[in-house]
Amino acid sequence: MGLHDEHRQRLKRQYMEHGADALTDLQLMELFLFYSIPRKDVNPVAHLLFQEFDSLPGVFDASIEELVTVPGIGEHVACSIHLLNDISRRCDIARNASDDSVITDWQSAGDFLLPFFYGALVENVYMLCLDARGRVLRCERLGEGNPTFAALDLRELIRVAMNRRAVSVVLAHNHPGGHPVPSQEDLQVTLEVRRALETIHVELLDHLIIADGQYVSLRRIGPPSLWN
Repeated sequence: MGLHDEHRQRLKRQYMEHGADALTDLQLMELFLFYSIPRKDVNPVAHLLFQEFDSLPGVFDASIEELVTVPGIGEHVACSIHLLNDISRRCDIARNASDDSVITDWQSAGDFLLPFFYGALVENVYMLCLDARGRVLRCERLGEGNPTFAALDLRELIRVAMNRRAVSVVLAHNHPGGHPVPSQEDLQVTLEVRRALETIHVELLDHLIIADGQYVSLRRIGPPSLWN
């Protein structure tokens, strides 16, 4: 058994006996790479990943195209890193989307919607459809764009709300790599969506902007004219 094998065994044993809290973020990255790169010292590769993407979340939020630019990271390893992020995202969505999920305020809406945007490198628009009691009927993606823009088709929005028999909805979109600060266009879109939904007697409860694991409510911080 070589030095690399001994190091792998020690790190694996430490994790199995004491859990993830006993390891640093860099050691967790190493441990993950053990299973994708079986016969190589992965410590330098883990360091390169952290240098390029700053942190553990930064690595797992990176695209496959970005990951393969790091020396030692081929397509197979990049795919495994990206896959883990997608699996984690699906698990978080499934945990939130239980049959008895109820939205009571902007914070519960934000907590529910946040996992839908994990790792998103482009703008996405989602609509959360609710019944008369605030129970979640469905969360639908309405648009996907580029890092700064995602188109929203009001006809599709109305169709989805009607098909899901929504009484009210919460709109949400993200600002990839930015801050959850509304632009003038965000305010205009909110107004257009509210007016479009009024034609089918569906209430727009809120429009959330999500960025860097945070969210803001336009119902709370937007001008009163958006809702009157």
